[in-house]
Amino acid sequence: MLLRFKNEYLEDLYFGHPLRGKPRFSHEIIKQFKKTILQLITVDNITELYRVRNLNFERLNEGYYSVRVNKQYRIILTVDKDDILIEDVLTVEDLSKHYE
Repeated sequence: MLLRFKNEYLEDLYFGHPLRGKPRFSHEIIKQFKKTILQLITVDNITELYRVRNLNFERLNEGYYSVRVNKQYRIILTVDKDDILIEDVLTVEDLSKHYE
C-alpha cells in the first residue's frame, strides 16, 4: 500500500532524519510507531487492514481512520484512491494519545 505523510515531523521520525529540539515521543513509542507503519505498508488494501487484529483499524468521523500503536497511542490516517495506480493511499495525519 502506498503511504505518505502529511505531518513532516512524523515523516522525519519514520525515516530517521535528524530532529530539532527535544523528541516529542519516547524511544519505545518511536520504535512501535515505525513497526506499525511497516505493517501498513505491507498490506495490499484497506479491506485487509480490518483483518490485522493488532492494528485495531477503525473508522473515526469525517473520513479519518486510526490504527493502534499501543494501548495509549494511535496513528490517525486518511484514505485516498489513486486513479493512476488504482490502489489505496494512506496519509498519516498525526500520532496522538487516544484518550486525550
